[in-house]
Amino acid sequence: MLRDQGRAQEADVMIGLVIAALLLALATPALARPTHSDITPLAAAAELNGLDLYPLDVGRAWTYRDSTGRESRNVIANSTDTLVGAPITYERDSYDLSEPGHPKLVERWMFVRDPARGVLSQGGVETDDLKGPMRPAEPYVEIPRHLTADSVWFDPLEHRFAGVADVDVGAGSFKGCGVIDAKGEHKLPSGEAADTRTFYCPGVGRVLVLVMAQGRWAPGLELLKWSVLPPEAHRGPGAPPP
Repeated sequence: MLRDQGRAQEADVMIGLVIAALLLALATPALARPTHSDITPLAAAAELNGLDLYPLDVGRAWTYRDSTGRESRNVIANSTDTLVGAPITYERDSYDLSEPGHPKLVERWMFVRDPARGVLSQGGVETDDLKGPMRPAEPYVEIPRHLTADSVWFDPLEHRFAGVADVDVGAGSFKGCGVIDAKGEHKLPSGEAADTRTFYCPGVGRVLVLVMAQGRWAPGLELLKWSVLPPEAHRGPGAPPP
């Protein structure tokens, strides 16, 4: 009899634990790990337009989370006035969102959208006050205009187009993303240079970055949300609203 009562009490405890776990699961937001499908190489005659993978329209904004949980936001804040069809220079501002309600402008970078060559980087500044001159740099190719199965370029690090894949991140599911592998692009806490694998979605931009660490690919940066902001939010004190 006592044994039966003990079993009944144990069953009640187990049921209670299961209910508590279910309630906790319902109350806690799901933290899905970013995933991607197998990478499919392009066919020999196929080509992707690199300009589609790296949109630079003024007002574009992307919020990211890195492997430490820190969030940041990139905003295309300005562009030059130029002739139709000529290269256009765009200014990208980056904000650190570590302190809620107090976004901190930490980087300003310049890009050129060249209809013939692709997206070029012109350098920038990474200081806290951003008052120094733009970092002098020879423009290098960020993403070529024409991406094929054998595309390789240097900035001066080696970049190689690996193919296309589907991606699932915090911002949603994206199909047909271009995948670019880069040699030694990321610096690990140990100081060692690590390879990266970056996924760019057509019309959206960078959605996921993987870092090679201890012999495997690990999430380094994922897109949480993206938007096209109204003109009045492109500039001004602090980061534009999410």
